[in-house]
Parts: sequence; structure tokens; C-alpha cells
Amino acid sequence: MSDAQTYKFNVAMSCGGCKTSVENALKKVEGVESVDVNLADQLVIVNATIAQEDVLETIKKTGKKVTPLIINCGMFKSCDLLDASEHREVYEQC
Repeated sequence: MSDAQTYKFNVAMSCGGCKTSVENALKKVEGVESVDVNLADQLVIVNATIAQEDVLETIKKTGKKVTPLIINCGMFKSCDLLDASEHREVYEQC
């Protein structure tokens, strides 16, 4: 059983080539278990056993503007975007 975390990012992508670039870069990283890239929503969801910062840096290396939608501070085993807004004060302390 893996200790994978789910990370969500807003990534500025304007075409299918951008989407493929982000997907391919992430799929090459050891510890990335799955990648879901939604071009229409500018959303990238990654399940990985590596740190969020490592995933973020990989996306940045593609040249795309990227913003984490959830700052994973380790205080919660798993949070989705709605949970993150509910726990905003806690996340701001991390």
C-alpha cells in the first residue's frame, strides 16, 4: 500500500501540446502514480508519493505558469479543494 497524496494545481495551458507537455513531464517522475490533466479547466491532479514541491517544480520546468490549489502541509491525510477552503486558517498557519 502506497502513501500517495493527491495534489491539485492550476496550470496555464492554451493547447493540446501544453497538456501533453505537462502530462509527459509528470509521468517521467519516479513517485508519480497518476496524472489527470484537464485543459478546459486548466487543472492538473497528481497522485504521488513524492513531495508536493517536487511535483510543482516539475510542472514549472515545462514553462507553464502553475499555482497549487491546495498547500499540503501534512496536517491532513487527504483534503479536496472544498476541504481546503474550510480549513483555510489552518493552511495559512502551515
